[in-house]
Amino acid sequence: MRLPAVLLCLAATSAHAEDRFDCIMDPSLVIEVGSAVDGLIKDAFVTRGDDIVKGQLIAQLDARVEEAALAYARELAESGSPIEIAQIRLELIQNEVKRAERLLETNLVADSVVEALISRQSEAALELRQAENNQRLASLEQSRVATQLAQHEIRSPIDGIVITRMMSPGEFVYSQAPVAQLAQVDPIHVELMRSLAASNWTVIRRVRIPNALPFLMSALRLGSSLAIISAIVAEYFGGTQGSLGQLIT
Repeated sequence: MRLPAVLLCLAATSAHAEDRFDCIMDPSLVIEVGSAVDGLIKDAFVTRGDDIVKGQLIAQLDARVEEAALAYARELAESGSPIEIAQIRLELIQNEVKRAERLLETNLVADSVVEALISRQSEAALELRQAENNQRLASLEQSRVATQLAQHEIRSPIDGIVITRMMSPGEFVYSQAPVAQLAQVDPIHVELMRSLAASNWTVIRRVRIPNALPFLMSALRLGSSLAIISAIVAEYFGGTQGSLGQLIT
């Protein structure tokens, strides 16, 4: 007997809300933020209704493999041992060449010995250049892996508010699949309130909340019907004697 009254009340509330908020300005921008790569969501840092700023972390994917790869690439890029070894070897050969050239002036060594040392000196110089090139390549590899790791972080491209979050930690997200929906209020309206010496609470109450209300009312209309259906099903199968489920049967 009480169910029709509840439905009538909700319908009246919804109709009243629609009449009240028909002229409310929509957000200037509504976007869906997704992931650049496939992966498992490790953490989510925002929820519906949160204020958010540009660059703020929304969610983070599991990136243990990329973190290990970055640590390995960093070690290679920061290791100067191959260059130091090549430099020491080149200096030793250069000293041998100088000694051999002095001995050659006194005819104590053959020309072939000096030529062999000069050839080894050229090889050592090439090895040093190769070690320096390898270190530069390791630095580029470190930058590449760091960029890949950054793609596992989902950040907000705008200042605004979180309308809804589609996915939660533990769920698998595909590239470009929406993770959260964000809305941005026109900064002009906020600046106007600031010029009128409005406080932060006034800006939220007069600008941000009214711009978000159409979406909240839509969610309320959808959620209220599902809540009633869930309550009826729960009472029907698990209600006590004399409850709504017993009256239906």
